[in-house]
Amino acid sequence: MKAAFFLIGAQAEKFPSLTERIFREGHEIGNHTFSHPDVSNLSPYFMRLEMNSTERLFMAKLGMKPVFFRPPYSIDEEPDTAEQVEPLRLMQSMGYITVGSKIDPQDWRSNPRNSAEQITDLVINKITQLQPGCIQVPCGNIILLHDGGGNRSETVRALPMIIDALRARGFQIVPVAELLGRSFEYRPQPGVLEVLAAEFQRVQAGGRGQVVHVRLAGEDVGRGRQ
Repeated sequence: MKAAFFLIGAQAEKFPSLTERIFREGHEIGNHTFSHPDVSNLSPYFMRLEMNSTERLFMAKLGMKPVFFRPPYSIDEEPDTAEQVEPLRLMQSMGYITVGSKIDPQDWRSNPRNSAEQITDLVINKITQLQPGCIQVPCGNIILLHDGGGNRSETVRALPMIIDALRARGFQIVPVAELLGRSFEYRPQPGVLEVLAAEFQRVQAGGRGQVVHVRLAGEDVGRGRQ
């Protein structure tokens, strides 16, 4: 069984062995930006910088270019302002497929923290609410779970419970690409060297209104104004 991991670039760089294991075991890897900002507050230039920094890290470490994107803070679920819609439009122009979700059992909550049983119940109840026919008829949905940002022991404990409950109801758990009915080949990208996170931090610290020229992995990302 395979999952889709939407990785934050800074965390992927911090834990390279785990990142490599995810890829080696055949799971899907998506771009979740480099520093997990609210993308509705970013200029197009800095949005591209977030994406390109993470993309080049994956190319350097794994030899692959991600095709899926998930924006931080789930702004894709019900974007209702121009600021929330624009990043999604930009991602499409960059060749990304934005992957949303309608099933969020809020395993990220810390006060109070949901138990594994509560997480499982929320997933099953939400599926039933979205499409009552899903109890018996195969249909597609994406379940959002987190593996970072705090103590995730209850999420880990909930996983086999969720899997068993879904399979007992006739669900098949498939990769995102299969759910979309498409296939994607991750090809090594030539000419990509080590990505330097310090460069990203230096540009980020440049301040608003400054014109910056960024060079990552020996290649020009470009210049722009925040």
